[in-house]
Amino acid sequence: MMMTNIKMGFLTSILLISFSSPLSASVNLSVLLTNDDGINSPGLKALSKALRDAGHRLTVVAPADQQSGGGMKVTLGKSLKVEKVVAEDDTWSVDGSPADAVLVGLGTIMKDRKVDLVISGPNFGQNLGTNVFLSGTVGGAMTAVLQGIPAVALSVGINLDESRSQPDRFPSTLASFEPASKFLVSKLEKWFQNPSSQVIPPYSLVNINYPEVGEGNIKGVKWVEAGKLGGFSLDYRSNAGDTVEVLISENETTDPSAKDLGFFNQGYVTLSILSPNWNVLKSLYSF
Repeated sequence: MMMTNIKMGFLTSILLISFSSPLSASVNLSVLLTNDDGINSPGLKALSKALRDAGHRLTVVAPADQQSGGGMKVTLGKSLKVEKVVAEDDTWSVDGSPADAVLVGLGTIMKDRKVDLVISGPNFGQNLGTNVFLSGTVGGAMTAVLQGIPAVALSVGINLDESRSQPDRFPSTLASFEPASKFLVSKLEKWFQNPSSQVIPPYSLVNINYPEVGEGNIKGVKWVEAGKLGGFSLDYRSNAGDTVEVLISENETTDPSAKDLGFFNQGYVTLSILSPNWNVLKSLYSF
């Protein structure tokens, strides 16, 4: 549900006030970490290391393979294969979607443990505007919210021009996973230092998008609403025969009226508060 500018401004004011007090002690959270790029994603490894290095009690439950674009898809009609990753501490792979991974994590692996926060990501690619409805990264976080657990979705931008880079695709994204992970860890330290403060509103998540422009080129941080235009557009084109080609392109506007997309494309880290409330205002009902 989109917030009014007044509501977003009010929430931002509260958040900024909570950030201003000095750190008193290290915060140790019980965190469930998932993603939609799969258990072997370099982004997942970067964030899990950053969280553990900061002293958080981390459990990783992530899809066994790539699950991008699945939203909140869950697996029905079959058993899910869940395997312990022997080489990693408290890390599990699930033969399913990000939503499956979160539900397995909360319902079985961490059933008898307190979970303070669910984090989904960091994703290979920005999740902005209406693209959040498609995102498996945001879908995993939203699944946690529906279970009553606060959540954060973290995404790192990609430049589609780097899709054929060698030796690795999207080198700018790969280089940005570590600073994006450290950024999130630093925010957690501030947000959760005061047990009486409630930084993430009830029934909500924080959606963070970190540009791939290089740490030294980040212009700043913006709390901003999700806009109507997503970071990517899909174009379905008919081919000869009975196939349809799906083409993806970036929306490159820097217009502030595009909200999170506009500021992200200017080089800002954007943070948006999202909620799974699909109800419209009562005033819009005509019956």
